[in-house]
Order: sequence, then C-alpha cells, then structure tokens
Amino acid sequence: AENPRIILEFITQRDATVCPICEPLDRQAWPVYRYPATYIPPLHIRCRCFLNSFQSTLKDVELDATRPKRIFTYQPRRETVLG
Repeated sequence: AENPRIILEFITQRDATVCPICEPLDRQAWPVYRYPATYIPPLHIRCRCFLNSFQSTLKDVELDATRPKRIFTYQPRRETVLG
C-alpha cells in the first residue's frame, strides 16, 4: 500500500567536504514509494550522507507514478524554546 505521507529526505553532512555529487541533493525529499533508487546513500566511496524519514502534513501529493518527482525542498523549522 502506498502512503504518500511518508517522506524520505536526502541529507548531507553540510560541511566543507561534501562532494559535488551529493551537495545538490541535500534536503531534497520525495514520497517513500517514489524515492529514486539511484539516490540511496552511499552514492560513492566515503559518502557520509543518509536518508531522513518523516511524515508529511501535505494534503495533496501528486500520484503520477510515471517518473520520480521531487515534491519539495525541506526547510528547517524554527526552534521553539520553552522556558
């Protein structure tokens, strides 16, 4: 069963040694059932990237299964400090 609300996001280490292969993929996210297999880390020797999974609050996710489509670029949430 496809669940369009489960999202996989490609994450790099975001430092000076991130390679030109991985850098453009940083924070790119797709529904789990449409995530491109060619972007599953490690993409190369010494790759330090990983996938983050989370549930999306998006209500409308395009269900065209003809090709992988990036649905959005993740934007970090602002931290709320309680105290």
